[in-house]
Amino acid sequence: EVLLQGGPDKPGLRLGTVVALHSKWIAYFESLGKLITEQIDSETAKEWAEVLLQGVEVPTANVRFNAIFAMGKLATVADDDLLQKSLKPAIEMMANEDVDEDCKYFAKTQLEVLESTSGY
Repeated sequence: EVLLQGGPDKPGLRLGTVVALHSKWIAYFESLGKLITEQIDSETAKEWAEVLLQGVEVPTANVRFNAIFAMGKLATVADDDLLQKSLKPAIEMMANEDVDEDCKYFAKTQLEVLESTSGY
C-alpha cells in the first residue's frame, strides 16, 4: 500500500483505505439515485442534498459522477427553495468548472433536463 499523507511520525491514509472509501461513496450515491422518487419528503430531500453536495467536491471523478447523477434526479423532485439555493448552483458549477470532461458533460446534460422540465 502507498502512504498518501503523513510521514514516518504521522499516520496517514493508505491507498487501499482511500480506494475503499471512494468505492463506498460510489455505491452510496448509486443507491441514493435509485431511491429518489417523488414520494420523498422535503426533510429527506434536504438531508440527501447535503450529502450529495459533499459528493460533488470529492477529488475522485467517479464519485463526483455518481453524486451528480443522483443530484440531477433529486433536483427533479426537490422543492423550489432547495433547487434554487443548493442543487442548481452545484450542478451549474460542475457543468462549468469540473476538471473531468465526463463529469462536466453529464452535469450539463442534467442541467439541460432540469431546465427543460422545470422552466428554470
